[in-house]
Amino acid sequence: MTVRLRRANRQDWEVVHGLHHELYVKFRRSAFDAARWKLTAYRNLTTVLRSDVDRLLNDRSAFVFLAESVGFEAARRGDEATEALGYITGRTEVVPERELSRRGIVEDWFVVPGHRGTGVGEQLLTKATEHCRSIGCDVMESTTWPDNERAVALHEKAGFLPIELKMRRPL
Repeated sequence: MTVRLRRANRQDWEVVHGLHHELYVKFRRSAFDAARWKLTAYRNLTTVLRSDVDRLLNDRSAFVFLAESVGFEAARRGDEATEALGYITGRTEVVPERELSRRGIVEDWFVVPGHRGTGVGEQLLTKATEHCRSIGCDVMESTTWPDNERAVALHEKAGFLPIELKMRRPL
């Protein structure tokens, strides 16, 4: 299998939305216990996901990179038959008061379950890092869910350091 990484565009809306849905609906339910789920729930998740994909694909400060598989035979023929393996999304932000003022912020980083542990996630992060570096970012930041031990380990392996821990409780 050949993995191709590319920047998503507006024509990829359905693919990006599908990955976004899988992350925020399917995976998130398995990553959160009931108490955390309630503290992070949206009133209308369908609308939120659609709006988020629209923003990601239309905002000039945002980026979305897709990882796609191209079967060996398809790749040899130059065929475009692909399967989405994962994606990474983010944006850039400038905070002039900070010494490291131009930030690349990873918002979502997801690999479909059947392709985890194959290096796709690392390739996506490398692509996002190269992009952020090429546009002058000084630092990258990312968040992950605290019980997602695999993601925490991948962040640490990639050199991310914990900076803050956000806590929430119902009132």
